[in-house]
Amino acid sequence: TRMLFTSAPLCFTRDSLLEFTLRCERGARRGFAHAHWRVGRGPFTQAHLRKLLQRAAGSNSGLLSRRKRNVNNNPQFQPPMYQVSVAENQPAGTFVVVLKAVDPDEGEAGRLEYFLEALFDSRSNNLFTVDSSSGVVSTVEILDRETKDMHVFRVTAVDRGTPRRTAMATLTVTVSDTNDHDPVFEQQDYKESVRENLEIGYEVLTVRATDGDAPVNGNILYHLLNNNNGTNDVFEIDSRSGVIRTRGLVDRETVESYVVTAVDRGTPRRTAMATLTVTVSDTNDHDPVFEQQDYKESVRENLEIGYEVLTVRATDGDAPVNGNILYHLLNNNNGTNDVFEIDSRSGVIRTRGLVDRETVESYVLLVEANDQGRDPGPRSATATVHIIVEDDNDNAPQFSEKRYVVKVPEDLSPNTEILQVTATDQDRGNNTPMREIIPVWNIISQRPRPTSRSPSTTAPAGSS
Repeated sequence: TRMLFTSAPLCFTRDSLLEFTLRCERGARRGFAHAHWRVGRGPFTQAHLRKLLQRAAGSNSGLLSRRKRNVNNNPQFQPPMYQVSVAENQPAGTFVVVLKAVDPDEGEAGRLEYFLEALFDSRSNNLFTVDSSSGVVSTVEILDRETKDMHVFRVTAVDRGTPRRTAMATLTVTVSDTNDHDPVFEQQDYKESVRENLEIGYEVLTVRATDGDAPVNGNILYHLLNNNNGTNDVFEIDSRSGVIRTRGLVDRETVESYVVTAVDRGTPRRTAMATLTVTVSDTNDHDPVFEQQDYKESVRENLEIGYEVLTVRATDGDAPVNGNILYHLLNNNNGTNDVFEIDSRSGVIRTRGLVDRETVESYVLLVEANDQGRDPGPRSATATVHIIVEDDNDNAPQFSEKRYVVKVPEDLSPNTEILQVTATDQDRGNNTPMREIIPVWNIISQRPRPTSRSPSTTAPAGSS
């Protein structure tokens, strides 16, 4: 029982009616009732009440009506927006979320069915499903974040009342990343050419790798290793940018190839490798070096033209063309270039003229070795070659005079010295023993003719 009060004064005129509608709510599930009142002023006599009833009978609504209405209310989602995350590579049937809508109606009118409809990309419809009764959303296929990382749906809840009422919400499914991709280099083989002796910090090239995973899994760090011993003192790499710079002296004679690795930061970490071949173009930074600085050789005189005396050799630490060596004899003042020559490529020294000890007893040759460098230019070295000429018995003794004339008295006593003759020989050693010479006396008298006691050459003497 409830009391009804007026909130403002009511004004009644005689034989008039004031009409009111009274609504009585009995809870969301039990509905409500209402009554339509007509209130008039007058005595509660039988005649007056009859008069009011007759007037109410003429009304469309009647004097009093009371009825209960079952209105089909709209369902509502709680909450109206869903945002969830699901890891990629999970098996089909993986739970995603439970959709929940509330309908205040009773019975069939309050029973809901749930539906999903993809927004923006219809492919999402093939990847998710919803249980129409429970609202449980699950995957239909394995999700790949790299193919599509976000799926957006319109969620609908429909009741079974008359007319059917609906509620809508949005569902956003974000596919979270797993480290399922290896880094991939733009090239598997990097090749670069640089000159040697570059300044420290010179940028050689940049290597790049990509990773299909999202950060942090897709963040890449680079490393540079030497093929031979795993260390590297010549080049360095920026671990984040992939820029390779010089960190030490670049020497063509020692640098070869390297291995570049790209490592992501996922769990577990995944790695890719590429090869880097650095060709160092040679700078002519080495002088030729002779095997000996002083060469010595002995030869006999009167050698045939083209006789090979000796070979000089020099090496150069540079690469061809910078390391190719040509030999030549430097000009000198003793005419050695007329007697000897050198093969410009092999370094073989040969005779090109007569070797005569009696003319020149020894030769000093200055040999120059020149490389063929162009950057910055050719470099050279010199060595000395001493050639000693050995004697050959190629000279006859020579008297100091071609003819001797001596006058002697006829009564000259025996063993009297009448003349001193001399002879010389330009040869040396065993080739130059001085022989005893006894002159032949041409005597007009009948005395016997003396002869030489040595088989050597005789010198003519004058008559007495």
